[in-house]
Amino acid sequence: MITLPLYAWVAVWNNNKMLTVLALLDSGCTTTLITQEVAESLGLNCKMVQCRLTTFHGNDPKIPVSSSRCRVTPCGKETPSFNISRVLVVPKLKIANVYVDWPILKRRWPHLHELDIPVIDTNQVGCFIGTNVPKALLQLENRTLSEEEPIGILTQFGWSVIGEIPITCMGERLENCQALSLREDKADEAIQELWTPEFFTSRAERQAYSNEQEKRALKILETAVRYLGDRYEIGLPWKSDDVYLPNNLASALRRLYATESRFQLDAEHGIRYTKAIEANMKNGFARRLTKTELVGPIGRTWYVPHFLVTHQNKPDKPRLVFDAASRHNGVSLNDALINGPSLLTDLHDLLVIFHERPCAVSMDIEKMFLQVRVKDEDQSAFRFLWRSPGSGGPPLKFQMMVEIFGASLSPMSCAFVLRQTGKDNPAYGDVSEKIITNFYVDNYLDSFDNVATAERTCHRLTELLKKGGFRLTHVMTSSMELWSSFPPEERAGPELNADLDGLPMERTLGLLWRGESDIFSFTLNVGQEATSKRQIASAVAKEYRKVSKQKKIGKKSQRIKRAQLRRDGLLPAWVEPPRPPPARERIPDEQLPAGAHAPSLQPFLEIARRLITVEQLEEAIRPRYYGDIRYAPPGIPVGYPAPQPVPVPVPAPQPVPVPVPAPQPVPVPVPAPQPVPVPVPAPQPVPVPVPAPQPVPVPVPAPQPAPASEPGPAPQDPAATAADPTKPLV
Repeated sequence: MITLPLYAWVAVWNNNKMLTVLALLDSGCTTTLITQEVAESLGLNCKMVQCRLTTFHGNDPKIPVSSSRCRVTPCGKETPSFNISRVLVVPKLKIANVYVDWPILKRRWPHLHELDIPVIDTNQVGCFIGTNVPKALLQLENRTLSEEEPIGILTQFGWSVIGEIPITCMGERLENCQALSLREDKADEAIQELWTPEFFTSRAERQAYSNEQEKRALKILETAVRYLGDRYEIGLPWKSDDVYLPNNLASALRRLYATESRFQLDAEHGIRYTKAIEANMKNGFARRLTKTELVGPIGRTWYVPHFLVTHQNKPDKPRLVFDAASRHNGVSLNDALINGPSLLTDLHDLLVIFHERPCAVSMDIEKMFLQVRVKDEDQSAFRFLWRSPGSGGPPLKFQMMVEIFGASLSPMSCAFVLRQTGKDNPAYGDVSEKIITNFYVDNYLDSFDNVATAERTCHRLTELLKKGGFRLTHVMTSSMELWSSFPPEERAGPELNADLDGLPMERTLGLLWRGESDIFSFTLNVGQEATSKRQIASAVAKEYRKVSKQKKIGKKSQRIKRAQLRRDGLLPAWVEPPRPPPARERIPDEQLPAGAHAPSLQPFLEIARRLITVEQLEEAIRPRYYGDIRYAPPGIPVGYPAPQPVPVPVPAPQPVPVPVPAPQPVPVPVPAPQPVPVPVPAPQPVPVPVPAPQPVPVPVPAPQPAPASEPGPAPQDPAATAADPTKPLV
């Protein structure tokens, strides 16, 4: 029996050159390897690097290998295509010598009989495809019969088979381990890069636009750029034509409400915020949407949250920042747009150029991002919500018409428009090259041999950029004569008198630059709020970054120094990472504390038994309030102190008042019997007939005739009675 890994025939491309090789699809390899023979046949451009190819033994020597890039596709097909940006070229790939005639051998297994499986000859293996190309390792389908039988796998490149097969291998029998990991040794290269600028100007190698997304971005910008007479207009480089943005209006509303809540605590912040919004409206950078525009194009409408940033060095110039990285349903605007390629000048090169000659000049482009207009059909992606603080109406919908500060593509787009300005104005060919070599985003840095050359170049460059809608301002120089040649409104420190005051000290690239002495400086500003160790460390780190930028003492040089000291055994103990504790004798089963076999502890129990003591393990698995009588459970076991049960019944009677509210609902039915008195007024109508008999006394004189039927004295005449006083009166 022999075990086969996953092989596939692939086509390796370098531009228009193609070579068919057998590839090993190895998910245990972290990089892609090709042989020197394949690289030479394709004519790949290679660059030497130092690296270590590590396997299970770990004692791998450092070897020089070549690094290149290529593209792989299935044989005879153009898709799917996988661009591999980093391929290591090795002299030879040593694997077991195996030949499998699958068109004949597959008849032994019914589940493989109908599959199109090519012949496998490991002598033609020219490529290892690793996990740095994860999509190439996807398995689309599989065919299985039983656990002992080989498995048919449909890869991105066709059908293949893995597993054990009863076949005689053509060569010696070896158990192969193709798992590799790549660890580059960049110490020598980093040291060389560190010391090279000390002797001559560094010329950074410009990377080719090999990424397909970068090529797409450049193509969109080149085809969509348009000159409007006073500025340029470009389109947004979408990652694909079918990009779909979800409706994030609800998320944008929540962010706006959170911003408005701060206005209630800081009214001044609300005033500054309102002025920033109104300034964009006044300058034509944003506009309010009409009723017919409220429903934007589906899939290309995005409401960008925003916030106001006030720099501590520029408190009077707050900046409105749009959060293009905010997510809604896992999607952000930055995710849908292409951020590259980087068209920025290398910062180190620019600093060297700035100090190369005696007459140094620094200028800034005023509101650079806001000078580049976006196409009308793409502006719906830059919508935002706003309402004035204190207004009771609903939030209004606005739309930015220019590049926004906060989108990751804005530096690249504006740098492209700057370069396009130079291309469209060949009459300024003597200064157009400065746009490529002397600009870092919106900062222009340069140095000249004399004032006359500097004055001519700077004024010509100012005229050139003005044609593209960019205004160079904030001029700082090391020459008073050159500084005075600019209008006061374009100088740094316009309030200074050129005849009486000296050259100003202003910031450029985040550092203070003294023009008269032509040196960078910085000030340590630890505010009063830095009262804790964390705040002090944060403040010092901010200033350290400034020193790093000035003296090029960054993380790279720190790693170099540490690597050298560690190599020589001179690195202090406090710098070295903490070593793992020595392995202890494994805790026996009979000494494990109660509760150690709980299911939740099983993933960590074996590690704990080797690294900590029994006492430490017992302490670790104890409950949080172990031994605290306030949290004693009901039914305390024997052995607890006697006072402990005393607090337990104390909370028990507390529930007794809980039912007290329960009888309180009993009076609630009391209103129910109250309807019973409602019929009480019903019998009251019974006395109503009582007045009916009251008319009976009215005919009282009528029953008086009743005595007439009874025997009795006859009525007497009152006059006769009065005449005879001897008779009684009736």
